[in-house]
Amino acid sequence: ERGSASPYLRNALPTLLGSLVLPQTQSASPTRLRALVPGCGSGHDARLLAEAGLDVLAIDYAPGAIELARPVLGPYADCLKQADFFDFAGAIDQHDQTGFALQFERALLCALPRREWPRWATRSAELVRSAGVLVGLFYIDDNLRGPPFGIDIRLLHALLAPHFVLEQSMALQAHESPA
Repeated sequence: ERGSASPYLRNALPTLLGSLVLPQTQSASPTRLRALVPGCGSGHDARLLAEAGLDVLAIDYAPGAIELARPVLGPYADCLKQADFFDFAGAIDQHDQTGFALQFERALLCALPRREWPRWATRSAELVRSAGVLVGLFYIDDNLRGPPFGIDIRLLHALLAPHFVLEQSMALQAHESPA
């Protein structure tokens, strides 16, 4: 991470927010769209989403990442949780709505060993509610060494195709890397 939110997420956010649908609730209190940022790192992307009005849950397995993210998130630091992406409670909100409207993937998949990628795809599908979106900046590379572990674009599509519909894809040049 470069010390700021992804410019690609920043640029896509107005369109994303316009396309997401609020869940129907019986509650009189206002409902905000829920966003998950797994492997949140220093928290810049989570803060951007929180500032846009989303109800963010930013998780990271590493205690050090949580401590780095806390000051970055400032007034939104209560959205931080040290947790294992594969085993955390938090997919149900205070209105008993299941899942997240948006999951932003930037750093988790490339940090995971390849044998965990099918679990990641399945877990992402469990966490993103119907009509929700998975937004990602994926490290496309066929080098077998890592971390970060790059993924071949065909493999990424094969992992996600059973769970998600590809709506947009754009290749970035190396000098534009979001890492």
